[in-house]
Amino acid sequence: MVKNKKYKKNLFFFINEINELVKFNILNLHNVAIVYDSNDYVSANFYEIKKFCKNNFINLYIMDNFKIAIKHNLSGIIISHNNKSNVYRGNIVCKKRKFKIFGKVHSQLEYFLKKKQGCEGVFLSPVFYNKKYSKNYVINPLRFSLISKFWDIEKYALGGINKDNFKKIQNNLIEGFAAKEVILNNKIENSFFLFKEKY
Repeated sequence: MVKNKKYKKNLFFFINEINELVKFNILNLHNVAIVYDSNDYVSANFYEIKKFCKNNFINLYIMDNFKIAIKHNLSGIIISHNNKSNVYRGNIVCKKRKFKIFGKVHSQLEYFLKKKQGCEGVFLSPVFYNKKYSKNYVINPLRFSLISKFWDIEKYALGGINKDNFKKIQNNLIEGFAAKEVILNNKIENSFFLFKEKY
């Protein structure tokens, strides 16, 4: 194999509204999924995002609400770190529809809970500092690798990721990452989200 070969990983973007800049960024990327980061499922924003995803064959997820996700024939749900419901594991509807379930976690303990709930992947956060969490709560890339080293489901980096720190998480032990601000405020090129393999 050629060293430093570049390859793509999965990208999840958390948004609660969509505009022309966000549309441009998403359509300019590959392996993208959208997470509707709001519980307002009657708003024009939700239906606009849903229509955009359907027209462009993009997977759309929502937070926690299994019934709404099934009703709107979405790709799956993301289970919050503090959601302890067991209704998801082994659900026959999920299996028939290829419905995907991911979870948000901050620790090993929460990882085990999400695995028990049937999650096929988890978002470990916050990798970098952001306004939502104090600096003491930040995991950082090294601790991210140590915490998730032996996890046997898909793992994604989440929290505070931007164009300045993205290279610090170029790690071939993760399936990708999730972000928000990076596509809301910047016009981005597809080549920006290429990972380099490590040997």
